[in-house]
Amino acid sequence: YAIGARVRNGWCDYIGLRDVRQQNKDLQQQLTRMHIAQAAIAEDALQGQRLQAMLAFKERYVGSTVAAQVIGESGSDTSHVLTIDKGSRDGLRPDMPVITQDGIVGKLRDVFPTTSQVLEINDLTSGAGVILTTTRIRAILRGTVSGRVQILNLTADSRIKPGEQVLTSGGDQVYQIGRAHV
Repeated sequence: YAIGARVRNGWCDYIGLRDVRQQNKDLQQQLTRMHIAQAAIAEDALQGQRLQAMLAFKERYVGSTVAAQVIGESGSDTSHVLTIDKGSRDGLRPDMPVITQDGIVGKLRDVFPTTSQVLEINDLTSGAGVILTTTRIRAILRGTVSGRVQILNLTADSRIKPGEQVLTSGGDQVYQIGRAHV
């Protein structure tokens, strides 16, 4: 009798273990689906934030902007020029600023009927008047040979904090007073 009970209990434990393994497999698959769903929700949230920023940008500049897409670039390490898909037929003219919701990109250099070339702010021949946000010191933001930007015309005692935000000053007659994302 004791041996039969042990066999029966062992058999029941085996059946129960098979059920537990199947439940474990099902739960792992459910967890994988939930991770995928969570990643999709996180991506949707990021996209929503980007769309909100774009909407706020559009509302701020409604009527004074033309949405364009980059369709080409200079392909050179020393020249920072982009080609966009809008031109004089869209009301664009040379020296107009090119901006995004993050800040300035550059200014229009050559404008053709259906395309334009944008001289990026980080080009060696480009620049903008700026104001440092914490000290309110006026300076010039210029591109470098390496495609970075630097701030010039500061006095020796002027201090710039790493990551400090700068605003375009409007003094260059190209960029309105606003944020220059550097």
